[in-house]
Order: sequence, then structure tokens, then C-alpha cells
Amino acid sequence: MERVFKIFVYRDRNITKYCDLPRKHNSKYESEEYFFRNLKTSPFLTDDPEEARLFFIPICSQKMMTEFFQSASQSITQHSHFLFRRHVKLLLKILIFLQNSPEDFNVDYMEMEKNFKIFVYPHNTTICDEPRKPDGEYASEGLFFVNLYQSRFLTKDPDKAHLFLVPTSCHSLPAEGRSVNERSMAMVDFVMSLISNYPYWNRTLGADHFFVTCSDIHVTATARIVNLMKNSIRVMCSPRYDVEYVPHKDVSLPQSVQPFDGSAAGSDTRERATLAFWSGQPDSHIRETLINNWGFDPELEIHIGFEASTAEGRWEFHDDLSKSKFCICPGGPQLDGVLAAAINYGCVPVILSDYSVIIKEIDVYQLKKILAEIPNKEYEALHTNAIMVQKHFEWNLPSVRLDAFHMVMYELWMRRRVTKRALSYLSAVIISICFSIYLPQSPFHLQVLARPLSDHPRYSDASELPHIPKAFRMDYMKMERSFKVYVYPHKTTVCDKTRKIDGKYGSEGFFYQNLDQSRFLTKDPDKANLFLIPTSCHSLPAEGRSVDERAIAVQHFVNSLISEYPYWKRTLGADHFFITCADIHVTSSERIWNLMKNSIRVACSPSYNTEYVPHKDVSLPQSVQPFNVSVSKIMPPVDAFITPTTQPVTLPADKYNTRSRSILGFWRGLKENYIRKSLVNAWVNDTELDIKEIETEASTREIRRLYHEKFYSSKFCICPGGPQIDGAIAVAIHYGCVPVIMSDYFDLPFNDILDWKKFSVILKESDVHGLKRILLNIPDQEYQVLQTNVVMVQDHFQWNLPPVRLDAFHMVMYELWLRRYVTKY
Repeated sequence: MERVFKIFVYRDRNITKYCDLPRKHNSKYESEEYFFRNLKTSPFLTDDPEEARLFFIPICSQKMMTEFFQSASQSITQHSHFLFRRHVKLLLKILIFLQNSPEDFNVDYMEMEKNFKIFVYPHNTTICDEPRKPDGEYASEGLFFVNLYQSRFLTKDPDKAHLFLVPTSCHSLPAEGRSVNERSMAMVDFVMSLISNYPYWNRTLGADHFFVTCSDIHVTATARIVNLMKNSIRVMCSPRYDVEYVPHKDVSLPQSVQPFDGSAAGSDTRERATLAFWSGQPDSHIRETLINNWGFDPELEIHIGFEASTAEGRWEFHDDLSKSKFCICPGGPQLDGVLAAAINYGCVPVILSDYSVIIKEIDVYQLKKILAEIPNKEYEALHTNAIMVQKHFEWNLPSVRLDAFHMVMYELWMRRRVTKRALSYLSAVIISICFSIYLPQSPFHLQVLARPLSDHPRYSDASELPHIPKAFRMDYMKMERSFKVYVYPHKTTVCDKTRKIDGKYGSEGFFYQNLDQSRFLTKDPDKANLFLIPTSCHSLPAEGRSVDERAIAVQHFVNSLISEYPYWKRTLGADHFFITCADIHVTSSERIWNLMKNSIRVACSPSYNTEYVPHKDVSLPQSVQPFNVSVSKIMPPVDAFITPTTQPVTLPADKYNTRSRSILGFWRGLKENYIRKSLVNAWVNDTELDIKEIETEASTREIRRLYHEKFYSSKFCICPGGPQIDGAIAVAIHYGCVPVIMSDYFDLPFNDILDWKKFSVILKESDVHGLKRILLNIPDQEYQVLQTNVVMVQDHFQWNLPPVRLDAFHMVMYELWLRRYVTKY
């Protein structure tokens, strides 16, 4: 505040005399007089209204109030345009910090610098041991590897690694005399040998792996490895939504311009006489169109590129960039290199490329008009900010804080959270106990019942269960205030009916009803962060229809929506999401390629070995309703403007007394797959584990009562992989039973937010035969922490009507909020 807070005081020639008089210090309004004098001598005062956070109207005496407003009204009107255009400045600040909130970014960035670890697969070749070239069209790839090997992010301990790097460029087959297919197959064999020789890949099917592909041969080769492309994070040059690049999952690698020359930027915009500049080859449709339309315009320097290999050509290129206000960056090969050069020279980039951009390619015909109409003050701000973000695009040797290498690492850090299975029995029982119970001091803390209030009037703190609690609290509050979703209008009446909130798709019904009742909904598409495609609103009834007929009906319904409105085409669906829990919606949505590749899929029981894409898609937790025993709980205010409210919350009886939990582990279900059959076969006769195949449908009151008692009496609830595993996890959490998740590749709900190791045990399916040993080896103290934390996260998995803060609906909305960043035009 002391550094940045600025106040602009309205001044008028006829009025300022009242405010300039000496102030009294002995009247009953003494504090007002002190305030005026302090403000006048403080650093908070500014004469520049564009710097101001607040505008002060100085009503200096009661009898002069009327005269002031009459005289100052014209002054207020003259300055009002600053109020209406402040959003422009806010958008520019987003560019500087690459986040809506600098504080959120700074907290998370510092956490990344301290903790982020990368494990690089060992290899038998010497290719990657040689110095990388920091120049040429793939220089940024070389700089990334050199910086990584010199950084503290590298670890040789795979147990400490957040992500694993597959070094695709380290294969030993030379390029000379080899066809593209030969080189491609050599790289495939190299990558497959790496991931098959070590156990890390199989834990997540590559969801915690990343690779770098800038050269064409790497792109061709990696496309042959399905799960590498689908699950792993791809760091690539010049990405576009209409190619294999997957938004929200993959990362754009900025091109390097070496050496960076700060003097080239030119801070004096008066020397920039050329309106816009571009020089290059007509190697794409948009570049050819740009040359044909503006190649002879005297105010736009648009022409086929210089011969940059000569000293004269390089100097002329340098001179044009330094003297241009705007630099055109048309879509095509090496677009990121053009963009980097523009920022290097302090030339405001004009990105002209569909599906990755700010201006649509069709706007090329209006280019001059668009640029000429930008006011000088807005251009000055853009130019200043272009210089301020230079450090984020600069590659250095060695790397420095906040440079291009660190920004790419931060992008990877934001994608580090996936569900990993333990490598061994020992690692399965290494459970975090870094948790403490204390009375919350912050209004952001979620208060949860630790024991009956009559016994101990104290609340427990769940604020430490998120990965980075402080960053989560700040960002969650911003989400509640700002997040907006637009639902595509439709002509059917199917979705106008009340949704079902029971059955195996109950959570989908809850989500739609909650969204309709929430403040996240907007009818203004210009205010929307994301767009919801209501796939279940098609009007074709299920009765008498084949799966194929119904799937085609849904496909036609979705295509009709996205073709009727212009929002889809801005990003090819990257800012859209849809819900697929019912099998028919899964089948139909798979028919729409860009819907599956670009849009966010909210799915039930997702798994890495299906069409679910980690880092992009969202897991929808199953609902368990109703809770059994009604109590009341005070929900704390989240900020000073929200009043505390009493919400009815229902909790099972006696769930906090772990001494009554005499059964080591419990499971009931159908032997529908290999892991469930193995579970029953291994432990059906064990006296400490109550593991049995379901014998009777749980429809009678007696059966339900029996299951109810079993869940209350069990320390651990086994959740083996298979259909509706998310339902099994939800039931376990509902009853305060520590979930033991035994499912390879299942993506846990809220994995981006909550640290599951603090309230669950995560195992591989192959651990089924050692299950009892693993559970018995967990010390009582660690179990107590796990069980307490299970109770504390219950609110996050509970669906409510209407929704309440931090419940399952709001947690799903926060997952979507984390995926709101896409480039729109």
C-alpha cells in the first residue's frame, strides 16, 4: 500500500482557495483537519489521474458544499473517462504479472523456487551430454536443457520429483542419410526403452511426465506414442489450438532472441515514426494476404523479408523494429520467434493468428484502421508494459529469476499435481502428518466439527489440507467474486425440468441445479470466463433408441449449438466445458474431435488409461445423500463483507470416536474386474479385513443398516478400481472412514487443490496381496491424523441444495476457475 496507493484530488480554480487555507487543530473536527494536512504532504497524492486508485472530492466546508459541486461538476465530467477506461490498465497489469493477482502469483512462484523438483530419465547415449546450441530456430529448446542442468530444480532422487522429463532429443541415431520415418522410429524406440526400464511411467501412464518438442522430427515421433501425447505435458514451440497441442495441459515454449539488447527497446516512443512493421516470407495464407493488402502502404512497413544473414540485412531489420510502434506477428512458422523479436525491441506485438491470438486473421483487411484508432495514452501504456515483460521472455546463461526459463518452469509447476501410486509397501505408508489443530485466527479458515460441541467447544482447522493454503484462500475468494459461466441457450425443454439428484449420476444433477442457483451464471457472454455446453439437453428420448442413434442425436445437438453462436470459433472450444457422466454422453462427445481435445471435460470416475486428459479435464466427485444426524455448524465469514451464517449440516453419529472402529478394512461390491476379484480372493476369509462380494442388492432397510454399521466400525474403507470408484470414495469420506484407493491411473477429485496424502492411503493395484501388512504398519498416531483429516474434508465432498461455500459444487467450480486462462480474440 505504501508503495503503490495513489489518490487524485479534484481541483478547481475557484474552489481550491477553500482547501488551501490553514486548518484548525483544536476543533471538534480535529481529525478531519489532520487528515487533510497529512494527505497534502504524503506520497499518496498524485497529479496523474491514471495512476490513481481513488478519486477524492475535497468538500472543504459545509457552507461551501453547494458551491463546490456546482463549480466542480465540469471538472468531474472532464476526468470521468479515466473511470470508464480503468479496465484497460488492469488488463495491462495482467500482462506484466501473467496472473490476475500479482500477490497470488508471487506466493506460488516462491513456493515453486523452493520446492519444485524434476527427475530426468537416465540414458546410455552421450548426445545430451554435449553442450546445447543456444542459437538457431530451436535455440530455446537448447537453452531450456542447459538451464535445467544448471538449476536447483534437478534431482537424482525420483521419490522427490514432482515431474519426470523424457529427453526425447537424446536418441543416438544421426540424422545424416536417414529418412524421416527411420529417425522417427528410432526416437520411438528410444523413448519406449526409457519408460519401460523404470517404474515411474506406469504409476500415472505418463501424467506426471513432460517432454520438449520443437523440431519437426520430435513432433512426428512423439505423435506415435499415444499416452505420451494424451497424458504427458508437451512443451512445444508455436502451439495452436487446431493442431495436436492440448490447451490447459501443454505448455508453450517462447522462442529466444539472442543476445537481448535492452538499448534496442527504445523508451522514447516519439522516435517510433512507423505505425506498424513486418518482414518475412509469404509461407502461410495470412502472411500472403498481409503482403498483398499492405505491401505498398506508406504508413505500414510490410514486405517480404530481408536477407538476415548479411550484416546490412540484420542492421536494416534492427532499425525497422526500433522505429515501429507496432510489430505484426502473423500466423505461420516460427510465430513465437516473431513475437519474441517484437518484445525484445519494445515494439508492441499485434498477434494476427486464429486460435492462438488477440486479433482474428480476418481483421487483416482492417489492420491499419484498428491500429490508428488506438489512443496515444493507451499505446504508451502498452509500450511501457512491453518493455516491463521483456525479462519474462529473455533466456539467460545462467538463468535468472523470472526469466523465460523460470516462467516455463512455473507453467510446469502449475501442472505438477497428479495421482501417483506408491512404488513399494514402504512408500505406501509414508503419510504426511504435517498437520496441527488450532483455533482459526483468519476469516479464511474453514471450521469443521472435531468432536461434539457439548464436550469441547473448539473447532479444528482444515486450512492446511490444500497444497498451498495461502494461495488457495486468496484465489478461492477471487473465484467467488469474479468467476462467470455462460450456458449455451437451447430450444429444448429437457433441461428446464428439475434434475435428478440421486442415483449414480446424482452429482451431475446437483451440479446443474447448483449452477442455476449460483451467482456464477451470466447471460452476458462477454463477461464469461468459460462456456458450458449442456450435452444432456438434447430432446431425443432414450426409449426404443439404440446407443448409436442417441449418440448421433447428441452430436447433432452440440454441433448445432456451437455453429449457431460465435463463441466456439474464438478458441476452437478451449474456453468451453461439458459434463459426461452418463455412458451415452461419453460415446457422443468422442465423435466431436475438438470438443474432446480442447474443451474441458468434467467426468465421473476418470482414469488416465481412457479418453480423460490429465491437467485439462476435471474429476466430478459422486454424491452421497442424505447425511444422517442433523447438527448446526457456524460457517465463518470469508471476508469482511460477508456475514457469518448458520448452515444446517448433517453428520453421522459417533464418527469421531476411532476406538469404536474395530474392523481394520471394509469393502462390499461386485467382482466386476480383475482388481476386485483379486481383492475378494485374497482376503475373503481374513478375520481382520471384512472383504466380501455383495450378496444382496442394498435395497432393503436391513441391508442398508448393516452397511451403515460396517462403515462406522471400520478404520479403513477399501476403494478398488472399477466402475463408480468415485462413489466408493465419497461413501468412505461420508462415514469418516479413511479411504484406501487401490486403482491404477484413477484421477482423484480436487487433486489440484487438496493434498490427498493427508487424508487417504494411495496404493497400486499390485499391492492387493500386501494390503493387510500395509494397513497394519500405519502407526496409530498417523491413523488418528488421517481420520481427523477425513472428517475435516467432508464439507468439500458434500453436495448441497442450495450450494454453500467450499462444498463439492464450489470445489468443482474452483477446478474450472484454474483452467480459465486461454487466449481469446
